[in-house]
Amino acid sequence: MIRKTVTKLIAIVLSGAMITLIAPWNALSVRADEDEVRLDPFTGLPVDQSADIAYDDANQSRKEITDGIYYDYMYGSFVYPIGNGTKEVTSNVADGMVVSEPVIINVPSELLATLYVDGNETTFDGTVKSAGEYTLMVAVDGHQKTVMSFTIVSSATGRIEGYNIPNGFHVKSATCDGQEVQWTNRYVPMSLEGLYSIEYACDRTDINYFLNVRIDHTPPQVTMEGVREDGKARGPVTITGLTESDRVAIIKDGEEFKTISNKLTQSGKYRVIVTDNADNRVTYDFTIMIYLDVNGIVFFIIIAAVIGAVVAYIMIQRKNLKVR
Repeated sequence: MIRKTVTKLIAIVLSGAMITLIAPWNALSVRADEDEVRLDPFTGLPVDQSADIAYDDANQSRKEITDGIYYDYMYGSFVYPIGNGTKEVTSNVADGMVVSEPVIINVPSELLATLYVDGNETTFDGTVKSAGEYTLMVAVDGHQKTVMSFTIVSSATGRIEGYNIPNGFHVKSATCDGQEVQWTNRYVPMSLEGLYSIEYACDRTDINYFLNVRIDHTPPQVTMEGVREDGKARGPVTITGLTESDRVAIIKDGEEFKTISNKLTQSGKYRVIVTDNADNRVTYDFTIMIYLDVNGIVFFIIIAAVIGAVVAYIMIQRKNLKVR
């Protein structure tokens, strides 16, 4: 009798232990069935989210942002595979972004890359800081391939009229001088002047990005004094209305012209380009005709005096010869 009782107790204890061990697995199984979620053992993310994560040789996780463009979580960089994918260009910005911070681009030494700013080829050492619209191209099988494009703006700019949010991203909020603007999921209009604050996020990584910039579309208010309505000047031309931040470029007769003065005195065909600190610019074309300035008049007076003196000398000499 005692032996049967002990046997029953042992059976009960073993059954309880088995239930204790099995219960968590059953609970996980039930929870997975209820929520229909299975976790990836490497990333810890749901399988439906981690299925599109690629792994490089160092086992670093990447997520595809758009077709052929990835985000590398470890380095915080966007990855652009080149050719068959054996080479990669990386950058801290995605294709199509507008930023006000420096852009860092890493290009393998085996690739021949060319960077264009505002349509002109430029050199770079991996970091790009100057404002402009950029396009990076690499040579693939003898052909130029566009890798990415981006825009760098100053703290104040008139370069953009709106922000087309890059593919794979969406707008979360947008204000101008603290007032919400009528943005859409992929576009923020920026035609009005003011301080814009834009928050947007990547669809796949849910990482937030920000653009804070003052929009200024007012061009420099300068005047070319001395230029008539027909675009011609019969004397010197003075550039007035310049501010300390305005930049002036002068082209005379098709060549760059340097001057330390805002007064142009030489005759010729001019193009004056004035750009403010928001990259707004105005262009003036005019011609300074040949004219006599004070120096010219003095020169001709001196020449006339010399000629008169020579003529007088000759006449005196002739008169003396006749007297003899």
